[in-house]
Amino acid sequence: MQGRGVAAKRLWRELHEASEDDLHFRDSRILGSMCTEPIPIARRAHAMFLEANLGNPGYYKGTWRLERETLRMLADLLHGKNLGGFTVSGATEGNITALWMARNTTHRKEIVASRTAHFSVRKAADLLGMRLVEIPHDSEYRLDVDALRKAVGRDTAAVVAVAGTTELGVVDPIDAIGETCLDRAFLHIDAAFGGFVLPFLEDSGVEVPPWDFRVAGVGSLVLDAHKMGMATIPASHLLVREAKHFEKIAVESPYLTSVYQTSLLGTRNSAGVGRRVCGDAEPGSRGIREHRRAVHEEHAGDRRAGPGGRDRARGRAADEHRCVPRAGRRGRAARARRAGVEGEHVAEPARLAGRRHAPRHREGRGRVRGRPRRGVQEGRGMTPSRSPPHERIRVGALCARKA
Repeated sequence: MQGRGVAAKRLWRELHEASEDDLHFRDSRILGSMCTEPIPIARRAHAMFLEANLGNPGYYKGTWRLERETLRMLADLLHGKNLGGFTVSGATEGNITALWMARNTTHRKEIVASRTAHFSVRKAADLLGMRLVEIPHDSEYRLDVDALRKAVGRDTAAVVAVAGTTELGVVDPIDAIGETCLDRAFLHIDAAFGGFVLPFLEDSGVEVPPWDFRVAGVGSLVLDAHKMGMATIPASHLLVREAKHFEKIAVESPYLTSVYQTSLLGTRNSAGVGRRVCGDAEPGSRGIREHRRAVHEEHAGDRRAGPGGRDRARGRAADEHRCVPRAGRRGRAARARRAGVEGEHVAEPARLAGRRHAPRHREGRGRVRGRPRRGVQEGRGMTPSRSPPHERIRVGALCARKA
């Protein structure tokens, strides 16, 4: 760390140069990522909740209320009733937490998963001191149910099935897996990729076998909003059929406003809650459904067209994932101005205040004039772009006790 502060002009230049070295969804050059470009309102919502910490919920009652509402919406989407759960940083944290809960609930130490399962399952087994039993997949790269029936035994704590594998987007036969696991092992569904795709394909008339909480054996499920949910990173959600299982991983948190804490992370990024609500609200279920159907039809036609058709379809598929029409440089800039953002960056300070030029301010001992080309949210004296003022929540002896 330097003894003297860095001039703002130099800081913006360095940040801009670093950003220019990144690939961006707006340029339609990212084809191998499961993530999507966040919608503009989700970016603004992200900035509103930068200081909120759901690990200490008594100070952030509004954010906590949004988290509960988000989980209720997701429970309805996934055909669950009275589910427990909370926001997590990603499916890796969700998978580790679910397997931690399964180990402590069953007092067993074996995980069964297909070789096509995400590598975070191997991380979880190592961290939790559990044994991972990897079973083969069938000819369609789905978990082999016959092999599963042979693998599940007395020491099996959990089985991991995938709703949308990372490489191929394949959905394991979860209904048959659920029958095998019922009353024998805890079944966790990794729906990081497919969680925000499959429900809307079903609504569009695409035949999708049961994969969520309609399957009786499913005990928990994780899905990523920052993949196909058009939210900013990180935004993911872990839901469980029986919230009482969280008691098995609860630890006392004496200096916080909650009596117990059940999440793996102590400090929890809370921006994902606001941006997830925006992701649901702005396009609505109809808009999301139409987008998913268009992408599904594009990829179905891509497969029928063969290798040559795949190359021609990639540009169109990238535009579908962008969730915005293709536009030139001027069109993108206009959209960014309307949204209060510029490119992939948070709104620049001048626009936050609605002034033509940025205010003069000091950095260290030097004075910097002029308007930075692009900016990140500065901590002091700045408010989120065109956002309503935050309410200050006064908390006395409020404690968010365990439900």
